[in-house]
Amino acid sequence: MNHESNSLNVEIIPDIQLSWQLETDAQELELTIAQLLDRCKDKGRNQLAPEITRAVMSKMFKANQRLLKAQADLLNVQLALRDANELLERRIEHRTIQLQKTIQHLQTEAAEREQAEILLRESQQRFSAIADNIPGVVYRAVLHANGEVSMPYISPRTQEIFGISVEDFSEHLEWVFDMAHPEDRAELNAIVQNSAEELIFFEHEYRVSSLFEKVKWVRIISQPHRHENGDTIWDGVIIDISHQKEIEESLRTEQEKSENLLLNILPQAIVKQLKIGNNAIASRSENVTILFADIVDFTTLSTRISPHELVNMLNGIFSSFDMLAYRLGLEKIKTIGDAYMVVGGLPTPRTDHAEAIAEMALAMQREISNFKRDDNTNFQLRIGIHTGPVVAGVIGIRKFIYDLWGDAVNIASRMESHGLAGGIQVTEAIYELLKDKYSFWPRGEIFIKGKGEMNTYMLLDSKSQAPDLVADSQFL
Repeated sequence: MNHESNSLNVEIIPDIQLSWQLETDAQELELTIAQLLDRCKDKGRNQLAPEITRAVMSKMFKANQRLLKAQADLLNVQLALRDANELLERRIEHRTIQLQKTIQHLQTEAAEREQAEILLRESQQRFSAIADNIPGVVYRAVLHANGEVSMPYISPRTQEIFGISVEDFSEHLEWVFDMAHPEDRAELNAIVQNSAEELIFFEHEYRVSSLFEKVKWVRIISQPHRHENGDTIWDGVIIDISHQKEIEESLRTEQEKSENLLLNILPQAIVKQLKIGNNAIASRSENVTILFADIVDFTTLSTRISPHELVNMLNGIFSSFDMLAYRLGLEKIKTIGDAYMVVGGLPTPRTDHAEAIAEMALAMQREISNFKRDDNTNFQLRIGIHTGPVVAGVIGIRKFIYDLWGDAVNIASRMESHGLAGGIQVTEAIYELLKDKYSFWPRGEIFIKGKGEMNTYMLLDSKSQAPDLVADSQFL
C-alpha cells in the first residue's frame, strides 16, 4: 500500500513543478514588459506596442503550450489516480476480507481452546474425584533420563497408607522403599528395576512397617511407558490390603482347621483328591496288609464302669494306637466299638506294608500293657493280620468314611475273631513274607467261616529285637 502511494506521488510532482513554472513565466513576462517600458520612456506608445506584443505573444504561446501540456498531464494523472484508487479499494477490500477471515479463525481457535480448557478442567475434576475416592494412592512417577526421580501427581491418601503427607511423600520418594518391610524390600526394588528396564506391567504385594504399630499390607499396581525424551513413566495405584490379608489369614486358619479335621477322618492322599473335585474316589490295590485288633472282654468292662470312664479309657488306648500308626506311616481305617482297623500300603503304595503292620501289631501289644482295667489287671488285645488285594474308596455323603472291601479284609477279620487273647494271629501268606525277619509260633489249621481249614501262625517278635524268643505258654 505504501508502494502505491509513492508511485502516485512520483506522477503528481511534475504537475506541481509545471504550475510553478507557469507562475514563474508570468512573473518573467511582467518583468519583461516593465523593462521594455523603462527602455522606451522616450519613445512613443505606438513605437513600443509591436515589441511588447511580440514579447507577450511569445511568452503567452509558450505558456499556453505548457498549460495545454499540464492539462493533458493532469488529466492523465487524474485517470491514473482513479485507477490507483480503484486498485487500492479492491486491495483494501481483499485485505479486509482476509483480515475478517483471520479474525474469525482466531475467534474459532479461541473458542475451541476455551472449550478444551473447560473440558480439561472438568476431566481433571472428574479424575481428582475418582482418585480421591479410590481406596489407595494414585500416582505418576517419573525416572528421568539423567537418573533423577520425580512424582508429578499423587492423590491425597498417603497419610492413610504410609503415615506421611503428600508433600513429604513427593519430596522423599525413597521413603516408599525404605518403609517396605526389610524382608520385602529387596524383592520390591528388583521388580521396579526390571519394570524400568523391560517396560513390564507389575502387580506386587508387600508389607509397610516403618511408621505403624501394626504391619500393613499394600498392593502396588503399575504400568510403565517410555517418553520420547527418554523418561520412564509409571502410572499406578497403591492400595491398602491389610483387611483383605486379615480375612485371607482367617480363611486360611479356618481352612487349616477344616483340613485337619478332614485328615482326622480320611487319608491325606484322599483329602487331596477331594479338594480337586473328584466325586467318586475308589481304587484297587493288589498288595496291602490289614490288621484288626479287639480289646478282650471289653464288653463286660463296659457294664461295670461309668460311660465317662469308659470313653476316656477307650480314647486313651486308641489315641496311643493312632500315634503308632502315624509314626509307622500306616493308615487307620476305623474303629468299631472296641475294635481297631489299620492298613499298610494304602492309599499310598509301599513294598514293606507287611513288615510295617507286623511292627504295628507288636507295638500295640506293648502299648496296651500301659493301661489297667478297673480291677487293676492288664488289658489284652486279640490281633489278626492278613495280606492280599482290596478295593478302597470313600462312601457316604454325611459322616463319610474311607473303607476297604475284599476277601483279604474278611480273612484278616477272621484272624482276629478266631485268634487268642494277647496274641497276634496271621495267615500263611504273612508268614511267608516275614518268616526271615520275625519269629512265629505255628498254631496249625483252624476252621475259618467261609474258608474252611486254614493254616495259621502266631507272630511273636522281630528276630532283630529278640533272637531267643520263647512261645507264650497260652499258645501251647
